[in-house]
Amino acid sequence: MARLHECIDELLVEADAARLSRGELAALVTARLGRDRARERPVHMLMVGVFASATGAYAEAIGHHLRSGDTIEAVTLSELPRVWASAADLYVTLANRRREVEAIAAGRAPVVGLSFIPSETTRALLASIDPLARVCLVSRFPEFLALMKSGVQRFMPHVPEVEALVMGAPEGVHNLRSADVVVYSTGAEAVVDVMGASATAIEYRHVPDPHAIQRVLLPMVERIRSGMPIREAPVENQRDELGTGRRLSSS
Repeated sequence: MARLHECIDELLVEADAARLSRGELAALVTARLGRDRARERPVHMLMVGVFASATGAYAEAIGHHLRSGDTIEAVTLSELPRVWASAADLYVTLANRRREVEAIAAGRAPVVGLSFIPSETTRALLASIDPLARVCLVSRFPEFLALMKSGVQRFMPHVPEVEALVMGAPEGVHNLRSADVVVYSTGAEAVVDVMGASATAIEYRHVPDPHAIQRVLLPMVERIRSGMPIREAPVENQRDELGTGRRLSSS
């Protein structure tokens, strides 16, 4: 019993390090115990995103956290209505796209919304920008520019002036051609053909937050695997969008 108590204490320390609440830890333990009561089976998930390339990268990143036999397939929002949705045990998506996916899924399976963070390579590229460089940010979505600008400036505070542009804006062509560095979000890859030949392009790529995977996704997967009843799936707050691209790609 003393050794068992030590193991429990070690488990609590590990849970604290992973930033799991006591309720989330209890759900994981209960799910593990449920394996004795239900036949285990692999869990099939759909990673639902906006752009195909980025969504595939997200699915691959999540796949590294899954058990052998579990699968996750990349599907875009536009493709989802044509996918045989009933074959999925769980839908995974960005937190700010959760309601859209729930509307399409129509209750066939739970939907989990995850938060995303800028990738390690993206952070390193932003931090390496010359302090005197003229930097332009470009996004397809006007509503994303403020969030993107705030996120980018966290990793390059040494660059005091940053200009944010909506892709396709007439006034933006001249600014792009005179920029030293162009940071673009998903769907804005066309700016690479417009900017100056000597400029550097950096993709603002994101990855699923590992803490969100541990806290939100994996406990849900274990409940499904063990045949436990599923209440409304939890959701993480989404602060940023996603990214794909080329040249100095941060993929």
